[in-house]
Amino acid sequence: MILQGIDTKDLMKTAGLMLAVSLLAILTSCKLLDSEPPADALAVVGEHWITHDDIVADLASMDIDTTSDREIALYVNQWIDTQLLLHEAHKQELHRDPEFLRRMRDLETDVLVSRLMDANILVETPSSQAIVDYWKDHTGEYTRVANEVSLIIARVDTRNQAWRLREGFDQSSSAAQMREEMGLNRIDTLHYLSVDRLPSEIAQAIEPLRSGHSSLPVEYQGEYLIIKLVERLRAGRPRSLEEIEPLVEARMIAEQRSRLRLEYIEALRREARQSGLVRIRFDDDQSGSVQQTEIAPDSTETGTDTTSTQE
Repeated sequence: MILQGIDTKDLMKTAGLMLAVSLLAILTSCKLLDSEPPADALAVVGEHWITHDDIVADLASMDIDTTSDREIALYVNQWIDTQLLLHEAHKQELHRDPEFLRRMRDLETDVLVSRLMDANILVETPSSQAIVDYWKDHTGEYTRVANEVSLIIARVDTRNQAWRLREGFDQSSSAAQMREEMGLNRIDTLHYLSVDRLPSEIAQAIEPLRSGHSSLPVEYQGEYLIIKLVERLRAGRPRSLEEIEPLVEARMIAEQRSRLRLEYIEALRREARQSGLVRIRFDDDQSGSVQQTEIAPDSTETGTDTTSTQE
Protein backbone atom coordinates (compact mmCIF):
# COMPACT_ATOMS: atom_id res chain seq x y z
CA MET A 1 0.00 0.00 0.00
CA ILE A 2 1.01 3.61 -0.47
CA LEU A 3 1.50 4.46 3.20
CA GLN A 4 3.97 1.71 4.05
CA GLY A 5 6.99 2.75 6.15
CA ILE A 6 9.96 4.43 4.48
CA ASP A 7 13.49 3.79 5.76
CA THR A 8 16.12 6.46 6.42
CA LYS A 9 18.01 5.88 3.16
CA ASP A 10 14.85 6.59 1.19
CA LEU A 11 14.30 9.80 3.13
CA MET A 12 17.79 10.99 2.25
CA LYS A 13 17.55 9.96 -1.39
CA THR A 14 15.12 12.60 -2.63
CA ALA A 15 16.93 15.96 -2.46
CA GLY A 16 14.73 18.92 -1.67
CA LEU A 17 11.61 16.84 -1.09
CA MET A 18 11.23 17.71 2.57
CA LEU A 19 11.41 21.45 1.88
CA ALA A 20 8.87 21.20 -0.93
CA VAL A 21 6.48 19.19 1.23
CA SER A 22 6.83 21.66 4.08
CA LEU A 23 6.04 24.61 1.82
CA LEU A 24 3.06 22.81 0.30
CA ALA A 25 1.85 21.86 3.76
CA ILE A 26 1.94 25.50 4.82
CA LEU A 27 0.05 26.54 1.70
CA THR A 28 -2.54 23.79 2.04
CA SER A 29 -2.98 24.43 5.76
CA CYS A 30 -5.50 27.07 4.71
CA LYS A 31 -7.39 24.54 2.54
CA LEU A 32 -10.22 23.68 4.93
CA LEU A 33 -12.75 20.97 4.21
CA ASP A 34 -16.10 22.43 3.29
CA SER A 35 -17.38 18.93 2.51
CA GLU A 36 -16.05 15.44 2.05
CA PRO A 37 -12.52 15.29 0.57
CA PRO A 38 -12.31 14.70 -3.18
CA ALA A 39 -12.01 11.19 -4.55
CA ASP A 40 -8.31 11.61 -5.41
CA ALA A 41 -7.31 12.86 -1.94
CA LEU A 42 -4.46 10.62 -0.85
CA ALA A 43 -4.25 11.91 2.73
CA VAL A 44 -6.44 13.84 5.16
CA VAL A 45 -5.20 15.38 8.40
CA GLY A 46 -7.92 17.05 10.43
CA GLU A 47 -9.45 19.68 8.17
CA HIS A 48 -6.70 19.58 5.54
CA TRP A 49 -6.14 17.28 2.59
CA ILE A 50 -3.80 16.69 -0.31
CA THR A 51 -4.70 15.33 -3.73
CA HIS A 52 -2.91 13.12 -6.21
CA ASP A 53 -2.66 16.09 -8.62
CA ASP A 54 -1.00 18.22 -5.92
CA ILE A 55 1.66 15.57 -5.39
CA VAL A 56 2.25 14.87 -9.08
CA ALA A 57 2.69 18.59 -9.85
CA ASP A 58 5.22 19.06 -7.05
CA LEU A 59 7.19 15.91 -7.87
CA ALA A 60 7.32 16.91 -11.54
CA SER A 61 8.70 20.34 -10.62
CA MET A 62 11.62 18.57 -8.91
CA ASP A 63 12.17 16.11 -11.80
CA ILE A 64 11.14 13.17 -9.61
CA ASP A 65 9.34 10.17 -11.10
CA THR A 66 5.62 10.90 -10.71
CA THR A 67 4.66 7.28 -11.45
CA SER A 68 6.75 5.80 -8.63
CA ASP A 69 4.67 4.47 -5.73
CA ARG A 70 7.75 4.75 -3.53
CA GLU A 71 8.22 8.47 -4.25
CA ILE A 72 4.50 9.18 -3.78
CA ALA A 73 4.51 7.24 -0.51
CA LEU A 74 7.54 9.21 0.68
CA TYR A 75 5.83 12.47 -0.23
CA VAL A 76 2.54 11.57 1.51
CA ASN A 77 4.28 10.42 4.69
CA GLN A 78 6.29 13.63 4.89
CA TRP A 79 3.19 15.73 4.20
CA ILE A 80 1.33 14.00 7.04
CA ASP A 81 4.24 14.54 9.44
CA THR A 82 4.44 18.22 8.51
CA GLN A 83 0.69 18.68 8.95
CA LEU A 84 0.86 17.09 12.39
CA LEU A 85 3.69 19.44 13.35
CA LEU A 86 1.75 22.45 12.06
CA HIS A 87 -1.33 21.34 13.98
CA GLU A 88 0.69 21.10 17.19
CA ALA A 89 2.32 24.52 16.57
CA HIS A 90 -1.10 26.14 16.17
CA LYS A 91 -2.35 24.27 19.23
CA GLN A 92 0.46 25.91 21.22
CA GLU A 93 -0.39 29.27 19.54
CA LEU A 94 3.13 29.67 18.19
CA HIS A 95 1.64 31.29 15.08
CA ARG A 96 0.90 34.33 17.28
CA ASP A 97 4.50 34.68 18.41
CA PRO A 98 5.88 38.17 17.54
CA GLU A 99 9.15 36.75 16.23
CA PHE A 100 7.26 34.37 13.94
CA LEU A 101 5.10 37.21 12.61
CA ARG A 102 8.18 39.36 11.98
CA ARG A 103 9.91 36.57 10.08
CA MET A 104 6.79 35.94 8.01
CA ARG A 105 6.67 39.63 7.06
CA ASP A 106 10.34 39.47 6.08
CA LEU A 107 9.69 36.33 4.03
CA GLU A 108 6.75 38.00 2.29
CA THR A 109 8.94 40.98 1.44
CA ASP A 110 11.72 38.81 0.03
CA VAL A 111 9.35 36.68 -2.05
CA LEU A 112 7.37 39.61 -3.45
CA VAL A 113 10.49 41.60 -4.36
CA SER A 114 11.99 38.53 -6.01
CA ARG A 115 8.82 37.94 -7.99
CA LEU A 116 8.71 41.60 -9.00
CA MET A 117 12.27 41.45 -10.30
CA ASP A 118 11.67 38.20 -12.15
CA ALA A 119 8.61 39.67 -13.84
CA ASN A 120 10.16 43.01 -14.83
CA ILE A 121 13.87 42.36 -15.35
CA LEU A 122 14.29 40.17 -18.42
CA VAL A 123 17.91 39.25 -19.08
CA GLU A 124 18.89 38.05 -22.53
CA THR A 125 21.41 35.26 -23.00
CA PRO A 126 24.54 36.81 -24.53
CA SER A 127 25.43 35.79 -28.06
CA SER A 128 28.51 33.69 -28.81
CA GLN A 129 30.26 36.72 -30.30
CA ALA A 130 29.45 38.83 -27.24
CA ILE A 131 30.97 36.16 -25.00
CA VAL A 132 34.13 36.09 -27.13
CA ASP A 133 34.42 39.89 -27.02
CA TYR A 134 33.91 39.97 -23.25
CA TRP A 135 36.53 37.28 -22.73
CA LYS A 136 39.05 39.20 -24.86
CA ASP A 137 38.44 42.36 -22.82
CA HIS A 138 38.82 40.53 -19.49
CA THR A 139 41.48 37.93 -20.25
CA GLY A 140 43.66 39.12 -17.39
CA GLU A 141 40.87 38.35 -14.92
CA TYR A 142 40.80 34.69 -15.90
CA THR A 143 44.43 33.69 -15.42
CA ARG A 144 45.30 30.31 -13.97
CA VAL A 145 46.36 30.69 -10.32
CA ALA A 146 48.00 27.26 -9.95
CA ASN A 147 49.59 24.54 -12.06
CA GLU A 148 46.83 22.29 -13.34
CA VAL A 149 46.54 19.05 -15.29
CA SER A 150 43.94 17.14 -17.27
CA LEU A 151 44.07 13.38 -16.71
CA ILE A 152 42.54 10.09 -17.78
CA ILE A 153 42.70 7.50 -14.99
CA ALA A 154 41.88 3.80 -15.33
CA ARG A 155 41.44 1.62 -12.24
CA VAL A 156 42.04 -2.14 -12.18
CA ASP A 157 42.40 -4.76 -9.46
CA THR A 158 45.90 -6.17 -10.08
CA ARG A 159 49.33 -4.95 -11.10
CA ASN A 160 49.41 -7.42 -14.02
CA GLN A 161 46.20 -5.95 -15.42
CA ALA A 162 47.67 -2.47 -15.06
CA TRP A 163 50.80 -3.40 -17.01
CA ARG A 164 48.72 -4.90 -19.82
CA LEU A 165 46.68 -1.72 -20.03
CA ARG A 166 49.59 0.67 -20.19
CA GLU A 167 50.49 0.12 -23.84
CA GLY A 168 46.91 0.53 -24.95
CA PHE A 169 46.64 3.67 -22.87
CA ASP A 170 49.47 5.33 -24.78
CA GLN A 171 47.89 4.46 -28.11
CA SER A 172 44.33 5.58 -27.26
CA SER A 173 43.43 9.23 -27.50
CA SER A 174 40.31 9.50 -25.34
CA ALA A 175 38.44 7.85 -22.50
CA ALA A 176 35.63 6.89 -24.88
CA GLN A 177 38.09 5.11 -27.18
CA MET A 178 39.59 3.28 -24.21
CA ARG A 179 36.17 2.10 -23.07
CA GLU A 180 35.31 0.86 -26.55
CA GLU A 181 38.62 -0.72 -27.58
CA MET A 182 39.88 -1.97 -24.23
CA GLY A 183 36.61 -2.77 -22.48
CA LEU A 184 37.37 -0.52 -19.52
CA ASN A 185 34.53 0.42 -17.22
CA ARG A 186 36.36 2.01 -14.29
CA ILE A 187 37.81 5.01 -16.07
CA ASP A 188 37.59 8.72 -15.29
CA THR A 189 38.38 11.85 -17.29
CA LEU A 190 39.40 14.74 -15.05
CA HIS A 191 39.91 18.29 -16.33
CA TYR A 192 41.84 21.24 -14.88
CA LEU A 193 42.89 19.74 -11.56
CA SER A 194 45.28 21.71 -9.39
CA VAL A 195 48.49 19.71 -9.02
CA ASP A 196 48.77 20.86 -5.40
CA ARG A 197 45.46 19.16 -4.58
CA LEU A 198 46.28 15.78 -6.11
CA PRO A 199 47.10 12.81 -3.85
CA SER A 200 50.86 12.54 -3.48
CA GLU A 201 50.94 9.13 -5.22
CA ILE A 202 49.29 10.55 -8.34
CA ALA A 203 51.27 13.80 -8.32
CA GLN A 204 54.57 11.87 -8.17
CA ALA A 205 53.49 9.48 -10.93
CA ILE A 206 52.70 12.24 -13.43
CA GLU A 207 55.61 14.54 -12.54
CA PRO A 208 58.01 13.16 -15.24
CA LEU A 209 55.33 12.68 -17.91
CA ARG A 210 54.87 14.64 -21.09
CA SER A 211 51.42 15.30 -22.54
CA GLY A 212 49.94 12.17 -24.11
CA HIS A 213 52.09 9.76 -22.08
CA SER A 214 50.98 7.30 -19.39
CA SER A 215 52.40 6.50 -15.99
CA LEU A 216 53.68 3.23 -14.60
CA PRO A 217 51.13 1.31 -12.49
CA VAL A 218 50.32 3.23 -9.29
CA GLU A 219 48.96 1.47 -6.22
CA TYR A 220 46.31 3.65 -4.61
CA GLN A 221 43.63 2.75 -2.05
CA GLY A 222 43.63 -0.94 -2.83
CA GLU A 223 43.55 -0.51 -6.61
CA TYR A 224 46.10 -0.07 -9.39
CA LEU A 225 45.95 3.05 -11.54
CA ILE A 226 47.25 3.86 -14.98
CA ILE A 227 47.27 7.64 -15.41
CA LYS A 228 47.48 9.37 -18.78
CA LEU A 229 48.57 13.01 -18.77
CA VAL A 230 46.35 14.69 -21.35
CA GLU A 231 47.60 18.24 -20.81
CA ARG A 232 49.73 20.23 -18.40
CA LEU A 233 48.64 23.82 -17.75
CA ARG A 234 51.00 26.29 -16.09
CA ALA A 235 50.00 28.93 -13.53
CA GLY A 236 49.82 32.53 -14.71
CA ARG A 237 48.59 31.75 -18.22
CA PRO A 238 45.11 32.88 -19.31
CA ARG A 239 42.39 30.27 -19.31
CA SER A 240 41.00 29.41 -22.74
CA LEU A 241 37.49 30.48 -23.65
CA GLU A 242 36.54 26.85 -24.20
CA GLU A 243 37.46 26.13 -20.59
CA ILE A 244 35.59 29.01 -18.96
CA GLU A 245 32.80 29.92 -21.39
CA PRO A 246 30.02 28.95 -18.93
CA LEU A 247 31.67 31.09 -16.26
CA VAL A 248 31.97 34.08 -18.60
CA GLU A 249 28.35 33.73 -19.70
CA ALA A 250 27.13 33.54 -16.08
CA ARG A 251 29.14 36.65 -15.18
CA MET A 252 27.76 38.59 -18.16
CA ILE A 253 24.19 37.64 -17.21
CA ALA A 254 24.77 38.63 -13.57
CA GLU A 255 26.20 42.01 -14.59
CA GLN A 256 23.32 42.63 -16.97
CA ARG A 257 20.78 41.70 -14.30
CA SER A 258 22.43 44.03 -11.79
CA ARG A 259 22.47 46.90 -14.30
CA LEU A 260 18.80 46.39 -15.23
CA ARG A 261 17.84 46.17 -11.57
CA LEU A 262 19.44 49.54 -10.82
CA GLU A 263 17.75 51.07 -13.86
CA TYR A 264 14.39 49.68 -12.76
CA ILE A 265 14.77 51.03 -9.24
CA GLU A 266 15.85 54.44 -10.57
CA ALA A 267 12.70 54.55 -12.71
CA LEU A 268 10.61 53.83 -9.60
CA ARG A 269 12.46 56.62 -7.77
CA ARG A 270 11.75 59.14 -10.52
CA GLU A 271 8.09 58.22 -10.48
CA ALA A 272 8.02 58.47 -6.68
CA ARG A 273 9.59 61.95 -6.77
CA GLN A 274 7.05 63.15 -9.31
CA SER A 275 4.08 61.76 -7.37
CA GLY A 276 5.32 62.68 -3.90
CA LEU A 277 4.93 59.05 -2.81
CA VAL A 278 8.07 58.98 -0.66
CA ARG A 279 9.02 61.28 2.20
CA ILE A 280 12.06 60.79 4.44
CA ARG A 281 12.01 62.29 7.94
CA PHE A 282 15.06 62.68 10.17
CA ASP A 283 16.12 64.78 13.18
CA ASP A 284 18.58 67.63 12.72
CA ASP A 285 21.35 66.85 15.21
CA GLN A 286 22.10 70.53 15.86
CA SER A 287 18.68 72.14 16.04
CA GLY A 288 16.63 69.15 17.14
CA SER A 289 14.03 70.03 14.52
CA VAL A 290 12.53 67.50 12.14
CA GLN A 291 13.40 68.00 8.50
CA GLN A 292 11.86 66.38 5.48
CA THR A 293 13.51 65.62 2.18
CA GLU A 294 12.65 63.95 -1.06
CA ILE A 295 14.15 60.67 -2.13
CA ALA A 296 17.80 61.01 -3.23
CA PRO A 297 17.88 61.28 -7.02
CA ASP A 298 21.14 59.45 -7.62
CA SER A 299 21.51 57.01 -4.73
CA THR A 300 21.09 53.99 -6.99
CA GLU A 301 24.34 54.80 -8.78
CA THR A 302 26.24 53.28 -5.88
CA GLY A 303 23.95 50.28 -5.69
CA THR A 304 22.61 51.34 -2.27
CA ASP A 305 18.85 51.54 -1.91
CA THR A 306 18.09 54.22 0.70
CA THR A 307 14.36 54.47 -0.04
CA SER A 308 12.35 54.18 3.15
CA THR A 309 9.15 55.46 4.71
CA GLN A 310 9.02 56.25 8.38
CA GLU A 311 5.92 57.20 10.26
